[in-house]
Amino acid sequence: MAVCLAFPLSFSLPPPFLPSFLPLLFSSFTPPPSFFLPFLLPLIFSSLSPPLLPEAKKGGGGRQGPPPCSCLALPVIGGGVAAATGSPLCQRVSQQLLRGRLSLRNRSGESVVHAGWCTTHTRRPRSLFSSVAPPGITVDTMYNSGHHHHHHKQGAPVSPDSAAAADVFEQLCTASTFKSVLYHYRLLCDVLRLKPTNFRNFYPKLKSKLRSWKAQAIWSKFDKRSSHKCYNHGKACTNSKVLIIGAGPCGLRTAIEAQLLGAKVVVVEKRDRFSRNNVLHLWPFVINDLKQLGAKKFYGKFCAGAIDHISIRQLQCILLKVALLLGVEIYENVSFEELTEPPEDQNEKIGWRARLSPADHPANQYEFDVLIGADGKRNTLHGFKRKEFRGKLAIAITANFINKRTELEARVQEISGVAFIFNQKFFKELYAATGIDLENIVYYKDETHYFVMTAKKQSLIEKGVILRDLQDTQQLLHPSNVDRNALMEYAREAADFSTSYQLPHLDFAVNHYGKPDVAMFDFTSMFAAENACRMVEKRGHKLLSGLVGDSLLEPFWPTGSGCARGFLSSFDACWMIRSFSSGKMMPLEVLAERESIYRLLAQTTPENLSKDHSSYSLDPASRYPTINLRAVLPFQVRTLFNTDDPVHLEEITNPHLVNNDELPKKRKRRGV
Repeated sequence: MAVCLAFPLSFSLPPPFLPSFLPLLFSSFTPPPSFFLPFLLPLIFSSLSPPLLPEAKKGGGGRQGPPPCSCLALPVIGGGVAAATGSPLCQRVSQQLLRGRLSLRNRSGESVVHAGWCTTHTRRPRSLFSSVAPPGITVDTMYNSGHHHHHHKQGAPVSPDSAAAADVFEQLCTASTFKSVLYHYRLLCDVLRLKPTNFRNFYPKLKSKLRSWKAQAIWSKFDKRSSHKCYNHGKACTNSKVLIIGAGPCGLRTAIEAQLLGAKVVVVEKRDRFSRNNVLHLWPFVINDLKQLGAKKFYGKFCAGAIDHISIRQLQCILLKVALLLGVEIYENVSFEELTEPPEDQNEKIGWRARLSPADHPANQYEFDVLIGADGKRNTLHGFKRKEFRGKLAIAITANFINKRTELEARVQEISGVAFIFNQKFFKELYAATGIDLENIVYYKDETHYFVMTAKKQSLIEKGVILRDLQDTQQLLHPSNVDRNALMEYAREAADFSTSYQLPHLDFAVNHYGKPDVAMFDFTSMFAAENACRMVEKRGHKLLSGLVGDSLLEPFWPTGSGCARGFLSSFDACWMIRSFSSGKMMPLEVLAERESIYRLLAQTTPENLSKDHSSYSLDPASRYPTINLRAVLPFQVRTLFNTDDPVHLEEITNPHLVNNDELPKKRKRRGV
């Protein structure tokens, strides 16, 4: 096994005689090569010219970039290496193995040069070089501390671990995939020897160990957010343990708020990548909310200028980084199967758990008292009935084209939403020129050129997209009844015409199946959960369950309400967790308050929400100007609480225990 150490050297390695000398030496003796290592190391180093550090080039903002590096391969004995060399720069330099990092120090003890490596002995590769660590041992980063590009307080000593962590943190902030974000975060925790846990026991430690200018900017955002009164300094829900199913935008947003409340939060996600190219329209309060969480620190292009949209994938990346840095535990490739009730034997007082796949994942042993379903329309949580809203047949088409970011593409204007009723001339000209008949169309220029439109069925049949006219909508849009090539051409024609043919040749982006990212779906029927929450109590353990995002209320895409109402549902769910954890409210009161707030969700618009976006918090009164938290009364939600506790059962079933104040007042007839 060998370790590759990167040094900023100005010479070639090694001198010509060494390659020929080494084979001769090893072929002349029978002992293993490691036997001669103590003799070879001084020979190798004495043959090197003194290292001269090249002058670091200044980057933007006066920052110093690391100098160029050369590499020297050395054997490793017992997982460590020790060598010495003379240098006018270092005087007497010693190399020391310090928690997986090599530190070169001069006589005064100042850290001059660092290198980091990983070995195959560790369970998870610890290379600081890239998000996908190669097997074996690799060098990561090499720099001169006098020209370090991370800003620290004047005169503050920089430990090797802190320097390594600063580099990993920088890579974490710029990572753009689910896998790479998780990899760099776990590596960061390894370097700093931190373990994700609740907010008060994780965030302050992380903050104290990362002091680069970028870290400080992010911490200032987090500090301001966490100072909101409703979080009680991260102590509002310290006794709660939360499991969230799904790492979509709403699942992650819920995790962030629950973490700030002080709860222990675990998120499970069945996928290992963020692959949704579709673009979300953001209401003004959502833009403000994400900026408060430091979105621009992670994605500099976030809502620049008049832009009010973002790709789902990019939004997930931002929220994932925020959640992780606050201490949320997130597991990829883990699917929720079903709930596991507390066992009959309560000697160990084991509570609610989940059966997850894979069965040997440690999260199977995680006990929780709050369960949040955030896995979209499929909603794997049982016990929540759904109601359906049907309208006239509506067929939507989404298409994502590659954004090559050329000057021509930059000039093309977006279409924030054009409906037939407001621009009949445009749609009639489109039909006359192409035979495409639409009711509306939206075009957003983001990481892709994103188009979404509502097409009329007859137009799709005439253009050969739908093969047979069937009455059943599900059969009508079944893949066997759709010509995919015709669908792609339909979307491309509509995109070309609506942008006045200004975009260059449109090539489809690919979806997570590796196929052109174009889809057609029916939104004639919209689903919504009948209730937002429910509670179960078994063998002394209560479990509060709730839904957020599309699991709770399916969005109607032409209104662009999906992300905004999803975030509102996340805030409302966390307010419910806060009420539940406080112990000041009875179970039925918690459920009634949540259902009262849910009644408002489907009616929300940018116009009827509070206009003071900077004051938004978990408190519903800060967001809904006309909120009535007693619109639903406790006795009306008895069916949402299932318990085996005789005391609570009596409270639910005995009508005489209902307070008179809860009953609606009878109106007196006039004139009587």
